[in-house]
Amino acid sequence: MGQALGGISAFESSLTQDRMTGEMRRAKLPATQKFHPDAPSAVLVGCKNSEVTGVDVETGMFDPPSGRDKLFWMTVAPSDLSKMKAIVFFHHGFGDHCGFNSQELMMTLCKVYNFGCICCDMPGMGRSDGLFMHVPDFTQFVDQAIEFLDVWVPEQRKAWGAAVGKPLKIFGCGESMGGGVLTTILLSKPDYYDGNILISPMLEIAAETRPHPVVEFIFKHTIVHLVPTLQVTPSKAIEDQCFTDPEAVRIIGLNPLGSGGSAPRCQTGASMAFGCCEMLSSRMAEVTSPIYIVHSGADTVTSPKISEKFYALAASKDKQIKIWPDARHADVFHGGKGYNQEQQKAAYDAVSDWITARL
Repeated sequence: MGQALGGISAFESSLTQDRMTGEMRRAKLPATQKFHPDAPSAVLVGCKNSEVTGVDVETGMFDPPSGRDKLFWMTVAPSDLSKMKAIVFFHHGFGDHCGFNSQELMMTLCKVYNFGCICCDMPGMGRSDGLFMHVPDFTQFVDQAIEFLDVWVPEQRKAWGAAVGKPLKIFGCGESMGGGVLTTILLSKPDYYDGNILISPMLEIAAETRPHPVVEFIFKHTIVHLVPTLQVTPSKAIEDQCFTDPEAVRIIGLNPLGSGGSAPRCQTGASMAFGCCEMLSSRMAEVTSPIYIVHSGADTVTSPKISEKFYALAASKDKQIKIWPDARHADVFHGGKGYNQEQQKAAYDAVSDWITARL
């Protein structure tokens, strides 16, 4: 069961047959295309991402020396590089990619606050190679991000620093799944970033999204071993839980490289729940890096209580947490025009202030 036909599983969801491989996803959204017309616009900037002035966007593919999956990358920088204050590297959420929600964050932090921004699509997501949304091993998944950080990022950081006339500090920013990726990186490379922003991080699976314990047991010990790539992970749909504004929910459904409404693959679900969350839950006290945790108070996808637990346990001497009341999972930075824009601006200002205080 679950064996491949022509490189694609016979059990793939019909909703995502057009995006199974990196080549297929890049056919839908070419690696040279900098903007997608349906991507969320940077609300604080006040126009579509493609219309933002004073900002340069570059894209490309990273061919890792290890021979693993090629990764798509995007940079967003002030057109006048002398204005760049620091670099922010984004670790995106599950099902997201450089050209959708993460681009909204990058465009805002670059245009409004003069930060240079970098993001790479994780394997199996966005325009990177790999079977669509397949994460067979979370440690190896994170290792591919680390290889990009070790091999590709230093040259870009050096080039930007030369243009500015001084070395630039670099900060990590991980959102949802990307928060889990970033926290995992901090356990092995605590000094890589000069500071770390964790936005509604995936550190434990929220009780509200977990299946019945009996279903979870059968899934963990039987199903995942029989059909690892089957898209039937027992979980609750989260799109409606991410936003207060129905228009923001509609827009996320336009993501051409998103989940398409399909369930996560069995092995992906196991990697996220057990390979990532169980591991991080047991190692929170080992984190020593500077951290700023931002979480939505009404989040039912990743629990703010878990972020508060992480804040309490982390050994970091420099740590801060901000819970935004009543906000859903992605509201604070992606809530759209129908959400509290005053709160969105305050959240972006707080991130900028936190970074600037550490320059």
